[in-house]
Amino acid sequence: MSINAFLAQSKAHLAETTDVCLVIGNESADLDSVISAVTFCFLAHHLKHSLSAKRYIPIIHIPSQDLHLRPELVYVLEKLGIEPQHLVCLDTLSRAVNGVPKDIILVDHNKLTKPFEGWSDVVKGILDHHMDEHLYEEGTRKGGLRIIEPVGSCVTHIVHYYLDAWRSLLATEAPDWVHSLALLACAPLLVDTVNLEPFYGRTRPKDQEVADFLLPLAFTTKQDRIDYYDGLQHAKADLSRLPTPSLLCKDYKQFSSGIEVGIAAVTWTLQRWAQREGGLDKVMEQCRAWFKERGVDVGVIMTAFDHEREGRSEEEKKRGFERELVVMVIESKGRFLLERLVEDRDHQVKSVLDLREMKIDDQHELKDAKAWRQLNIKSSRKQVWPFLQELIQM
Repeated sequence: MSINAFLAQSKAHLAETTDVCLVIGNESADLDSVISAVTFCFLAHHLKHSLSAKRYIPIIHIPSQDLHLRPELVYVLEKLGIEPQHLVCLDTLSRAVNGVPKDIILVDHNKLTKPFEGWSDVVKGILDHHMDEHLYEEGTRKGGLRIIEPVGSCVTHIVHYYLDAWRSLLATEAPDWVHSLALLACAPLLVDTVNLEPFYGRTRPKDQEVADFLLPLAFTTKQDRIDYYDGLQHAKADLSRLPTPSLLCKDYKQFSSGIEVGIAAVTWTLQRWAQREGGLDKVMEQCRAWFKERGVDVGVIMTAFDHEREGRSEEEKKRGFERELVVMVIESKGRFLLERLVEDRDHQVKSVLDLREMKIDDQHELKDAKAWRQLNIKSSRKQVWPFLQELIQM
């Protein structure tokens, strides 16, 4: 059965809550989250190596109308012939499901967020690579599935969980879905580990073990892998036509730790963003309004851009991969977080982020906000999120 046919079949059985396990990705619905959910369900169906539910249905944690905001996901779906209408997004789920499902498995996060907070009693499994919130321990102990440890990509945990069963299958059969599923799983694995490059320090031993298994199934030559990775990166970086609200909500997470903090990850540069909008002050004004609508006290924007691949000139290409960080105070009670970042009394900020204040165009000093170049490019949101929580709780 193809991935597309499996998803269509799964969606058709969505209302059967008594025998269904919903596999829910995180609220940003990024490439890793979506593909982790789909991969887990597909392997659970074919390898019968998980909980006792009859059907496993991947849940995409955004409305279906927002799928186009994830061009790298659209790129993968098109390449594999997967029709987006077969994905179960939030709007589809709310129309189809009445009541509580039999089981829930969380992938790429380990704390239920809206609109699922009321389903904590049925969380039976977690596969995640973020900081452990130590929730649902009784349910996941009964379900026998709780894997929360740092790896480059959550899909690594998914494939590794099924690795022995998948290898056993390949020893006796050659299913027609193997190439497509390996190609699907390789997408977030390659993106999140920067094509498995050791320099970036994002590839753990488990990532490499899974990559060694998947790569021969997905690619005939090394050039095939390079072309696939380049295609993903080009799709991910092509954001110039997205308005500011779409740029922010494309990959957004929010957490509460005494104050509400929202973090938007944007694969663009502040300079290009400011040029398009007519100045950084215009960008900040739009971002501030967007964060305010979401009820946060502090808004954070993390940009990441590979100038070597996407630079417009040879001079720009020499800058390589860069990160920027913007922190803006939305409500006064969040001001202390910005102050702690600026003061850096214990030099923790220097260690984790290594920030240099930056100026874009000739703007005056930003009001209740700071923009920095983040020299420690190894710290992605996965590291910045728990670090900000530590700063808040100091």
